[in-house]
Amino acid sequence: MLRHSLCSAASTLQQRASPVAARALSSSAASAEYDYVIVGGGSAGCVLANRLTEDPNNKVLLVETGPDDRTKWDSWKIHMPAALTYNLGNDKYNWFYHTEPQKHLNGRSLPWPRGRVLGGSSSLNAMVYIRGHAYDYDDWQESGADGWSYADCLPYFRKAQNHELGPDDYRGGDGPLHVIRGNQKDQILFKKFIDAGVQAGYPFTDDMNGYQQEGFGWMDMTVWKGFRWSTASAYLRPAMQRPNLTVVTDTFVSKVVFEGKKAVGVETEDRKKKTSKQVRAAKEVILSGGAINSPQLLMLSGIGNADHLKEVGVPVVQHLPAVGQNMEDHLDLYVQYMCKKPITLHNATWKYPHKMVAIGLEWIFRQTGMGASSHLESGGFIRSAPGKRHPDLQYHFLPGSLTGQLTPGAYHAMQAHCSPMRAQSRGWLKLRSNNPHEHPFIEPNYLSVEQDLVDMRNGVKLTREILEQQTLDEYRGDPISPSKDVQTDAQIDEWIRQHTESAYHPSCTNRMGVDDNTVVDPQTRVHGVENLRVVDASIMPNIVSGNLNAPTIMIAEKAADIILGKTPLPKSTAPPVHNSLSSPEDFSFGITMRFHYVALATAVAFLASSDFVVASVNVEQSKLVMGAETQILTRSLTADQNSIADKRLLRADGAGDDKLPAEEEERESSFLEKTQFYYWYMLGRTPQYVYKDFFEGMDRSIVVENPSYKVWERYEEFYNEEKNEEEA
Repeated sequence: MLRHSLCSAASTLQQRASPVAARALSSSAASAEYDYVIVGGGSAGCVLANRLTEDPNNKVLLVETGPDDRTKWDSWKIHMPAALTYNLGNDKYNWFYHTEPQKHLNGRSLPWPRGRVLGGSSSLNAMVYIRGHAYDYDDWQESGADGWSYADCLPYFRKAQNHELGPDDYRGGDGPLHVIRGNQKDQILFKKFIDAGVQAGYPFTDDMNGYQQEGFGWMDMTVWKGFRWSTASAYLRPAMQRPNLTVVTDTFVSKVVFEGKKAVGVETEDRKKKTSKQVRAAKEVILSGGAINSPQLLMLSGIGNADHLKEVGVPVVQHLPAVGQNMEDHLDLYVQYMCKKPITLHNATWKYPHKMVAIGLEWIFRQTGMGASSHLESGGFIRSAPGKRHPDLQYHFLPGSLTGQLTPGAYHAMQAHCSPMRAQSRGWLKLRSNNPHEHPFIEPNYLSVEQDLVDMRNGVKLTREILEQQTLDEYRGDPISPSKDVQTDAQIDEWIRQHTESAYHPSCTNRMGVDDNTVVDPQTRVHGVENLRVVDASIMPNIVSGNLNAPTIMIAEKAADIILGKTPLPKSTAPPVHNSLSSPEDFSFGITMRFHYVALATAVAFLASSDFVVASVNVEQSKLVMGAETQILTRSLTADQNSIADKRLLRADGAGDDKLPAEEEERESSFLEKTQFYYWYMLGRTPQYVYKDFFEGMDRSIVVENPSYKVWERYEEFYNEEKNEEEA
């Protein structure tokens, strides 16, 4: 019965999502000339196919190695959000890559699933929509990718998006990519994880993709009406009605064809018929195969390090040694605890087949219930240690447990995925031979830089601390992995080496920029040749702080305008993403803060009078965020007005007298010293670390041992200490 129902569901999917079937690449079509040939029908390729064919004068061919995403029997595994693990562990819709054995991971080879189907990895991923931090894109700009700053990129994020909460300065409201704020709010553990993060002293964020990334909150998901909303669904399906778009599947591209240094087409192989053809491109060939396939195809086509190409027998077209280099990825740790209550995803395993059937049937006929989510609906971003400029740890919370091979655990449990965002280790990709069907060497060099291991170790400690907060006491059982016996740094390091997995975020193997360590220029054109571009995650100058699907879609949206010669969308004037202070030295009294009103008001709240009365501050002009800042300000609103704080507020905001009276100036100096520390500690702290001599003249150590301390209580403790010293 279930098999029959799933077949019916697949048929329904085809009817809903396939108004026009993809046209096959016939002999006559193969001999025809297209304006643009796009290689790879994935996260970027589907976007380009849509945008380039909006101009009816452009004749476009999209070539995908894998099958259609709407096959008759098992496409439900793609479109049912909860079924994502089915495709990550097999090779039907998946390139099923593996890394080389990793020296610093006890010789383990990690799986690297990449989408080989229409929609690419957007048809396989966990559907988490995260853009990254503003600084990520500003760093792109500073590294030489001119025109790719946060202000340049935000309009394209908004153009792509259709958020269920509607548009604002950060969200889009009418784009093709539907995004929701989760649909499993009745699962209490999602909320409890957020509460635990806040209880540990981190802020709540009501939009990780908006003003404030830092903190804990609800994830955005690329799910729509209970279905995975891949780029095949969002972009490609509507465009397939256009007569100027041809889409071919099960067709492998073996090389880019050059005349001299001008790309003029591609060589294709029909995977079923085992026949080869050449397709010509009048304007450009665009590679959108992703961070593995695109550099591999460049090298197979003669673009790469000349010495390496000669070694494997590939004729050199252009010596470009950065191809396949600068590889970046995110590692992922699963910190797991037993759950005392039977409320986890263990109820949805084959141990309870009747429940599995019920979940499947509800999704098939109603597209609701547990089948309509990937169950990674809450998470957060924090810093692994003091001094980090912006958050470098990402969390995804799962109300269940998985092994490293993505199989469900055998018990009721919960796990927090902890991923360091900006590892310093860099890897590479090289050809094994000139056989285009042979997987390349994939060497990410995980943990080859010692600081990466330190960051992961800190992540384990912080994750344990968060999961052991009081709000989870009634749910949290014994630790599973790491076990309670894993305590010393050496033990934690060994656990990391044995258990960490890839987060499946390969990138940067065709870096964008203008120096010798790049492959494409800021217009996405490959250096040294003509009529060839790369548009996918491989061109990121550096990996972003978060999942890669949303940034990849943005890259394709922006690249489409570049390719078509359109004027770029106007730069965003929205305040850049909030960044709390990373060190006392960076403290600025409201003047140089990004969107500084919240920071200013919080600082003023701390600049209390010597008798510990907090000023009431008018911050109506500020877009307050829920979290530690708001909690502090809530207290301040009930306190008495304080004239000194009022004057400080005016002075900090560039108004009022330049100087306070001498006696108040001296008093302010002491409080300013504390304010620098407390504001930094509140938003960028790492508990259980010792900070010494942060401020000149402060010779005592500040030891933070109890993460449940409220910032206010910590402030009061040090205030009383200072007062006692003065009285003495």
